[in-house]
Amino acid sequence: RKPESDPSILTFPDIDNDLQTAVEGMYLCGDITGYPLLKISINQAHDLIDRIAAEGVPSPSADVYQLAIVGAGAAGLSAAFAASGRNLNYIVIRGERTANTVRNFHIGKKLFAEPLSLQLKGDLWFEECTREELLERWDTDLSEAGLNIKTGEKVSDIQKGDNGVFEITTTGGTVFRAMRVILAV
Repeated sequence: RKPESDPSILTFPDIDNDLQTAVEGMYLCGDITGYPLLKISINQAHDLIDRIAAEGVPSPSADVYQLAIVGAGAAGLSAAFAASGRNLNYIVIRGERTANTVRNFHIGKKLFAEPLSLQLKGDLWFEECTREELLERWDTDLSEAGLNIKTGEKVSDIQKGDNGVFEITTTGGTVFRAMRVILAV
């Protein structure tokens, strides 16, 4: 979002220290928070899932997920691995392929695991590598993990009902319901 007073200045959504937006139960992590480094995105998502799991998020019915994760890049995939490891009832919703941004990098692009002083958290592999090495590893890990990822479902709207349940609608008309939402786009 750009302020009308100076459209050349890039601003980011307001979030609190727990990455929660002004809408209770909706969180941001990854590039959308203004930190475009893969390692930071992976760690943000891992830590966010720890906080959400510690809340003891209810699931009021079988058709309501505890958590919906919108996006399947570094942050979204890290969140999915962490949610799976904490036995949360979750779904990842992605309009295109997983790791689509990385897939669109040029062939042979070198990816740096910066900052070097930051220890990687969670189960999503990442270290200095090429685009191809990363995708090969992630594709293998995703295949083996059996994460609940729905691709081809581009989100068009998210509304929070009076009952506290978010309704996430896709351009194809599918509606997913969840108690918490992470935007990891």
